[in-house]
Amino acid sequence: MSRVRDIVDDRKLFWVEENDTVAAAARRMAELQVGGNCGGFSASAT
Repeated sequence: MSRVRDIVDDRKLFWVEENDTVAAAARRMAELQVGGNCGGFSASAT
């Protein structure tokens, strides 16, 4: 059985703070290439 540590070992982790805007979170996700294709959602949308 895989451990969480084994799965996320070489990955950049992403989290959103309570006071982050959706736009700021989307920009950071795009920078880190987190989430892949988000159903057409664009980080450049405001």
